[in-house]
Amino acid sequence: MVSKKFSFTSLEKEFLPEFREKVNTCEDVIDLENLFSHTMAQIVGKIFVDLKIRPGDIIYDGREAAHFCISPRLLQQAAFKEILANSDLARLSERFASVIHHHRLRLKRHPRKTERLTRK
Repeated sequence: MVSKKFSFTSLEKEFLPEFREKVNTCEDVIDLENLFSHTMAQIVGKIFVDLKIRPGDIIYDGREAAHFCISPRLLQQAAFKEILANSDLARLSERFASVIHHHRLRLKRHPRKTERLTRK
């Protein structure tokens, strides 16, 4: 039996331009991490309208290979696990986390330049 595959690239295209714009205005690592969590909560909230998504349910985690973690609470939800296994949601999350990761590295390498850019 072949499982139906779901794609959320339309949501990625909807959220990515504003996400990138907001990333460029983040002043520190905390702002970046919060932006990722809130954006992922919005995306997942559009997929699962009946599931209460909290900003801390999907967080940026630079220690992970994919640069993000999903809360045990979400992973225990059967509907979420099914979509996660049968869609591009994990890859979408990874791409958004990668944007955060690269910008986070930039902030760490050039803190003075970033301060100057954000305070104009």
